[in-house]
Amino acid sequence: MDKINTIVIIWGNDNYNVLGLLRQLTPYVEKVVFLANKNAKGCASKSIYCKHLKVTQSQEEAIEYLNVLGAGLKQKGFIITTSDLMAECIDQHSQELSKFFYLSTSQEQGQLTTALDKNYQYRLANHLGFNVPASQLFRWNSIIDNDEYPLLIKPAFKKTGVHHPFKTIVCKDEHELIKAQKRLDKNGTYVLQRFIEKEYDLLVYGCRLEDGRTIYAGAFVKYRWTNGDGSYGILNATIPECIDLKKLDVFLTEIGYRGLFSAEFGVKDNMAWFYEFNLRNDGTSHYFYQASLTNIPLLWVKSHFESIPITSQSNYTATFIDEINDKDNIRKGIVTATEWKKQRKHASIFKYYDPQDKYPYYYTKFITILKNVYHTLKGK
Repeated sequence: MDKINTIVIIWGNDNYNVLGLLRQLTPYVEKVVFLANKNAKGCASKSIYCKHLKVTQSQEEAIEYLNVLGAGLKQKGFIITTSDLMAECIDQHSQELSKFFYLSTSQEQGQLTTALDKNYQYRLANHLGFNVPASQLFRWNSIIDNDEYPLLIKPAFKKTGVHHPFKTIVCKDEHELIKAQKRLDKNGTYVLQRFIEKEYDLLVYGCRLEDGRTIYAGAFVKYRWTNGDGSYGILNATIPECIDLKKLDVFLTEIGYRGLFSAEFGVKDNMAWFYEFNLRNDGTSHYFYQASLTNIPLLWVKSHFESIPITSQSNYTATFIDEINDKDNIRKGIVTATEWKKQRKHASIFKYYDPQDKYPYYYTKFITILKNVYHTLKGK
């Protein structure tokens, strides 16, 4: 297979999201550059597919690098982001960068920044008929006037210079809510939301083409979590009926989005409760690739050079496990060691391991062991 004669810039932190993109793009694209945020001390930079690496220390330096690089290109390249902070920064400079690159962002500058705010997402989703848990804007000094618990708090969006002490926190009563509120950054904006006792999380991954069509890779059902990430679950080509794909399409149309995305839900009694849209590449993209060889990032790139037919996906079902971090659920008593070993043996989709690219797995495993030893000794 001839490589696509273009350049793709992957901008993000040195982690498994970038690692997955490198594995999906480098074999098929003439040049893939990993633009690393602040350092290259993670698993992605250890991959055999990381052939071009550039480290920048700030968003300003990264944008300057992209503009200089873009100005020297003979034809448009591509920029893919892997975090909300980078996605927002690209949005804020989309007018200048779009001269040189195809961007995974909204069509009007500033539109994506608005859409990244979860308070905005909940208002729009509610308007479009999604099942949305009762939500309200919340800050460090908001007046607490709630009589229905439990509630959860989460950041409305990521912002440079604003420290969020947690991803989400559940408050069982007013005392816990007041305690959590005291931890909030005074410059941050948060969501206060009714807590849904979900049975599992469900993620839908895909991309929106320039002509407005959407390609879906499938659905990822998450049954266990570690550090806020799904660490064990099932990937299916068939997206459950509780997800209304037409509403997803309308949401993306409303915000003028084109590019890679994922949508997350919590499911209870076969009802999907909307959590959020991730308007950039999702870290699960290479799970779907492993399960079905559905290479969504590559399809998005190819769609700018040739017509991409929307065809039904292969009928796959595959088991995923975070082969390193999910072991923490044994310690927590969520799964027994015997059951975990059976699940690990049955799994065919992994977060880090690739038989053609083993070093990122061994490196991450070694670093995880060192961290565990450190925390054990620190706790004594």
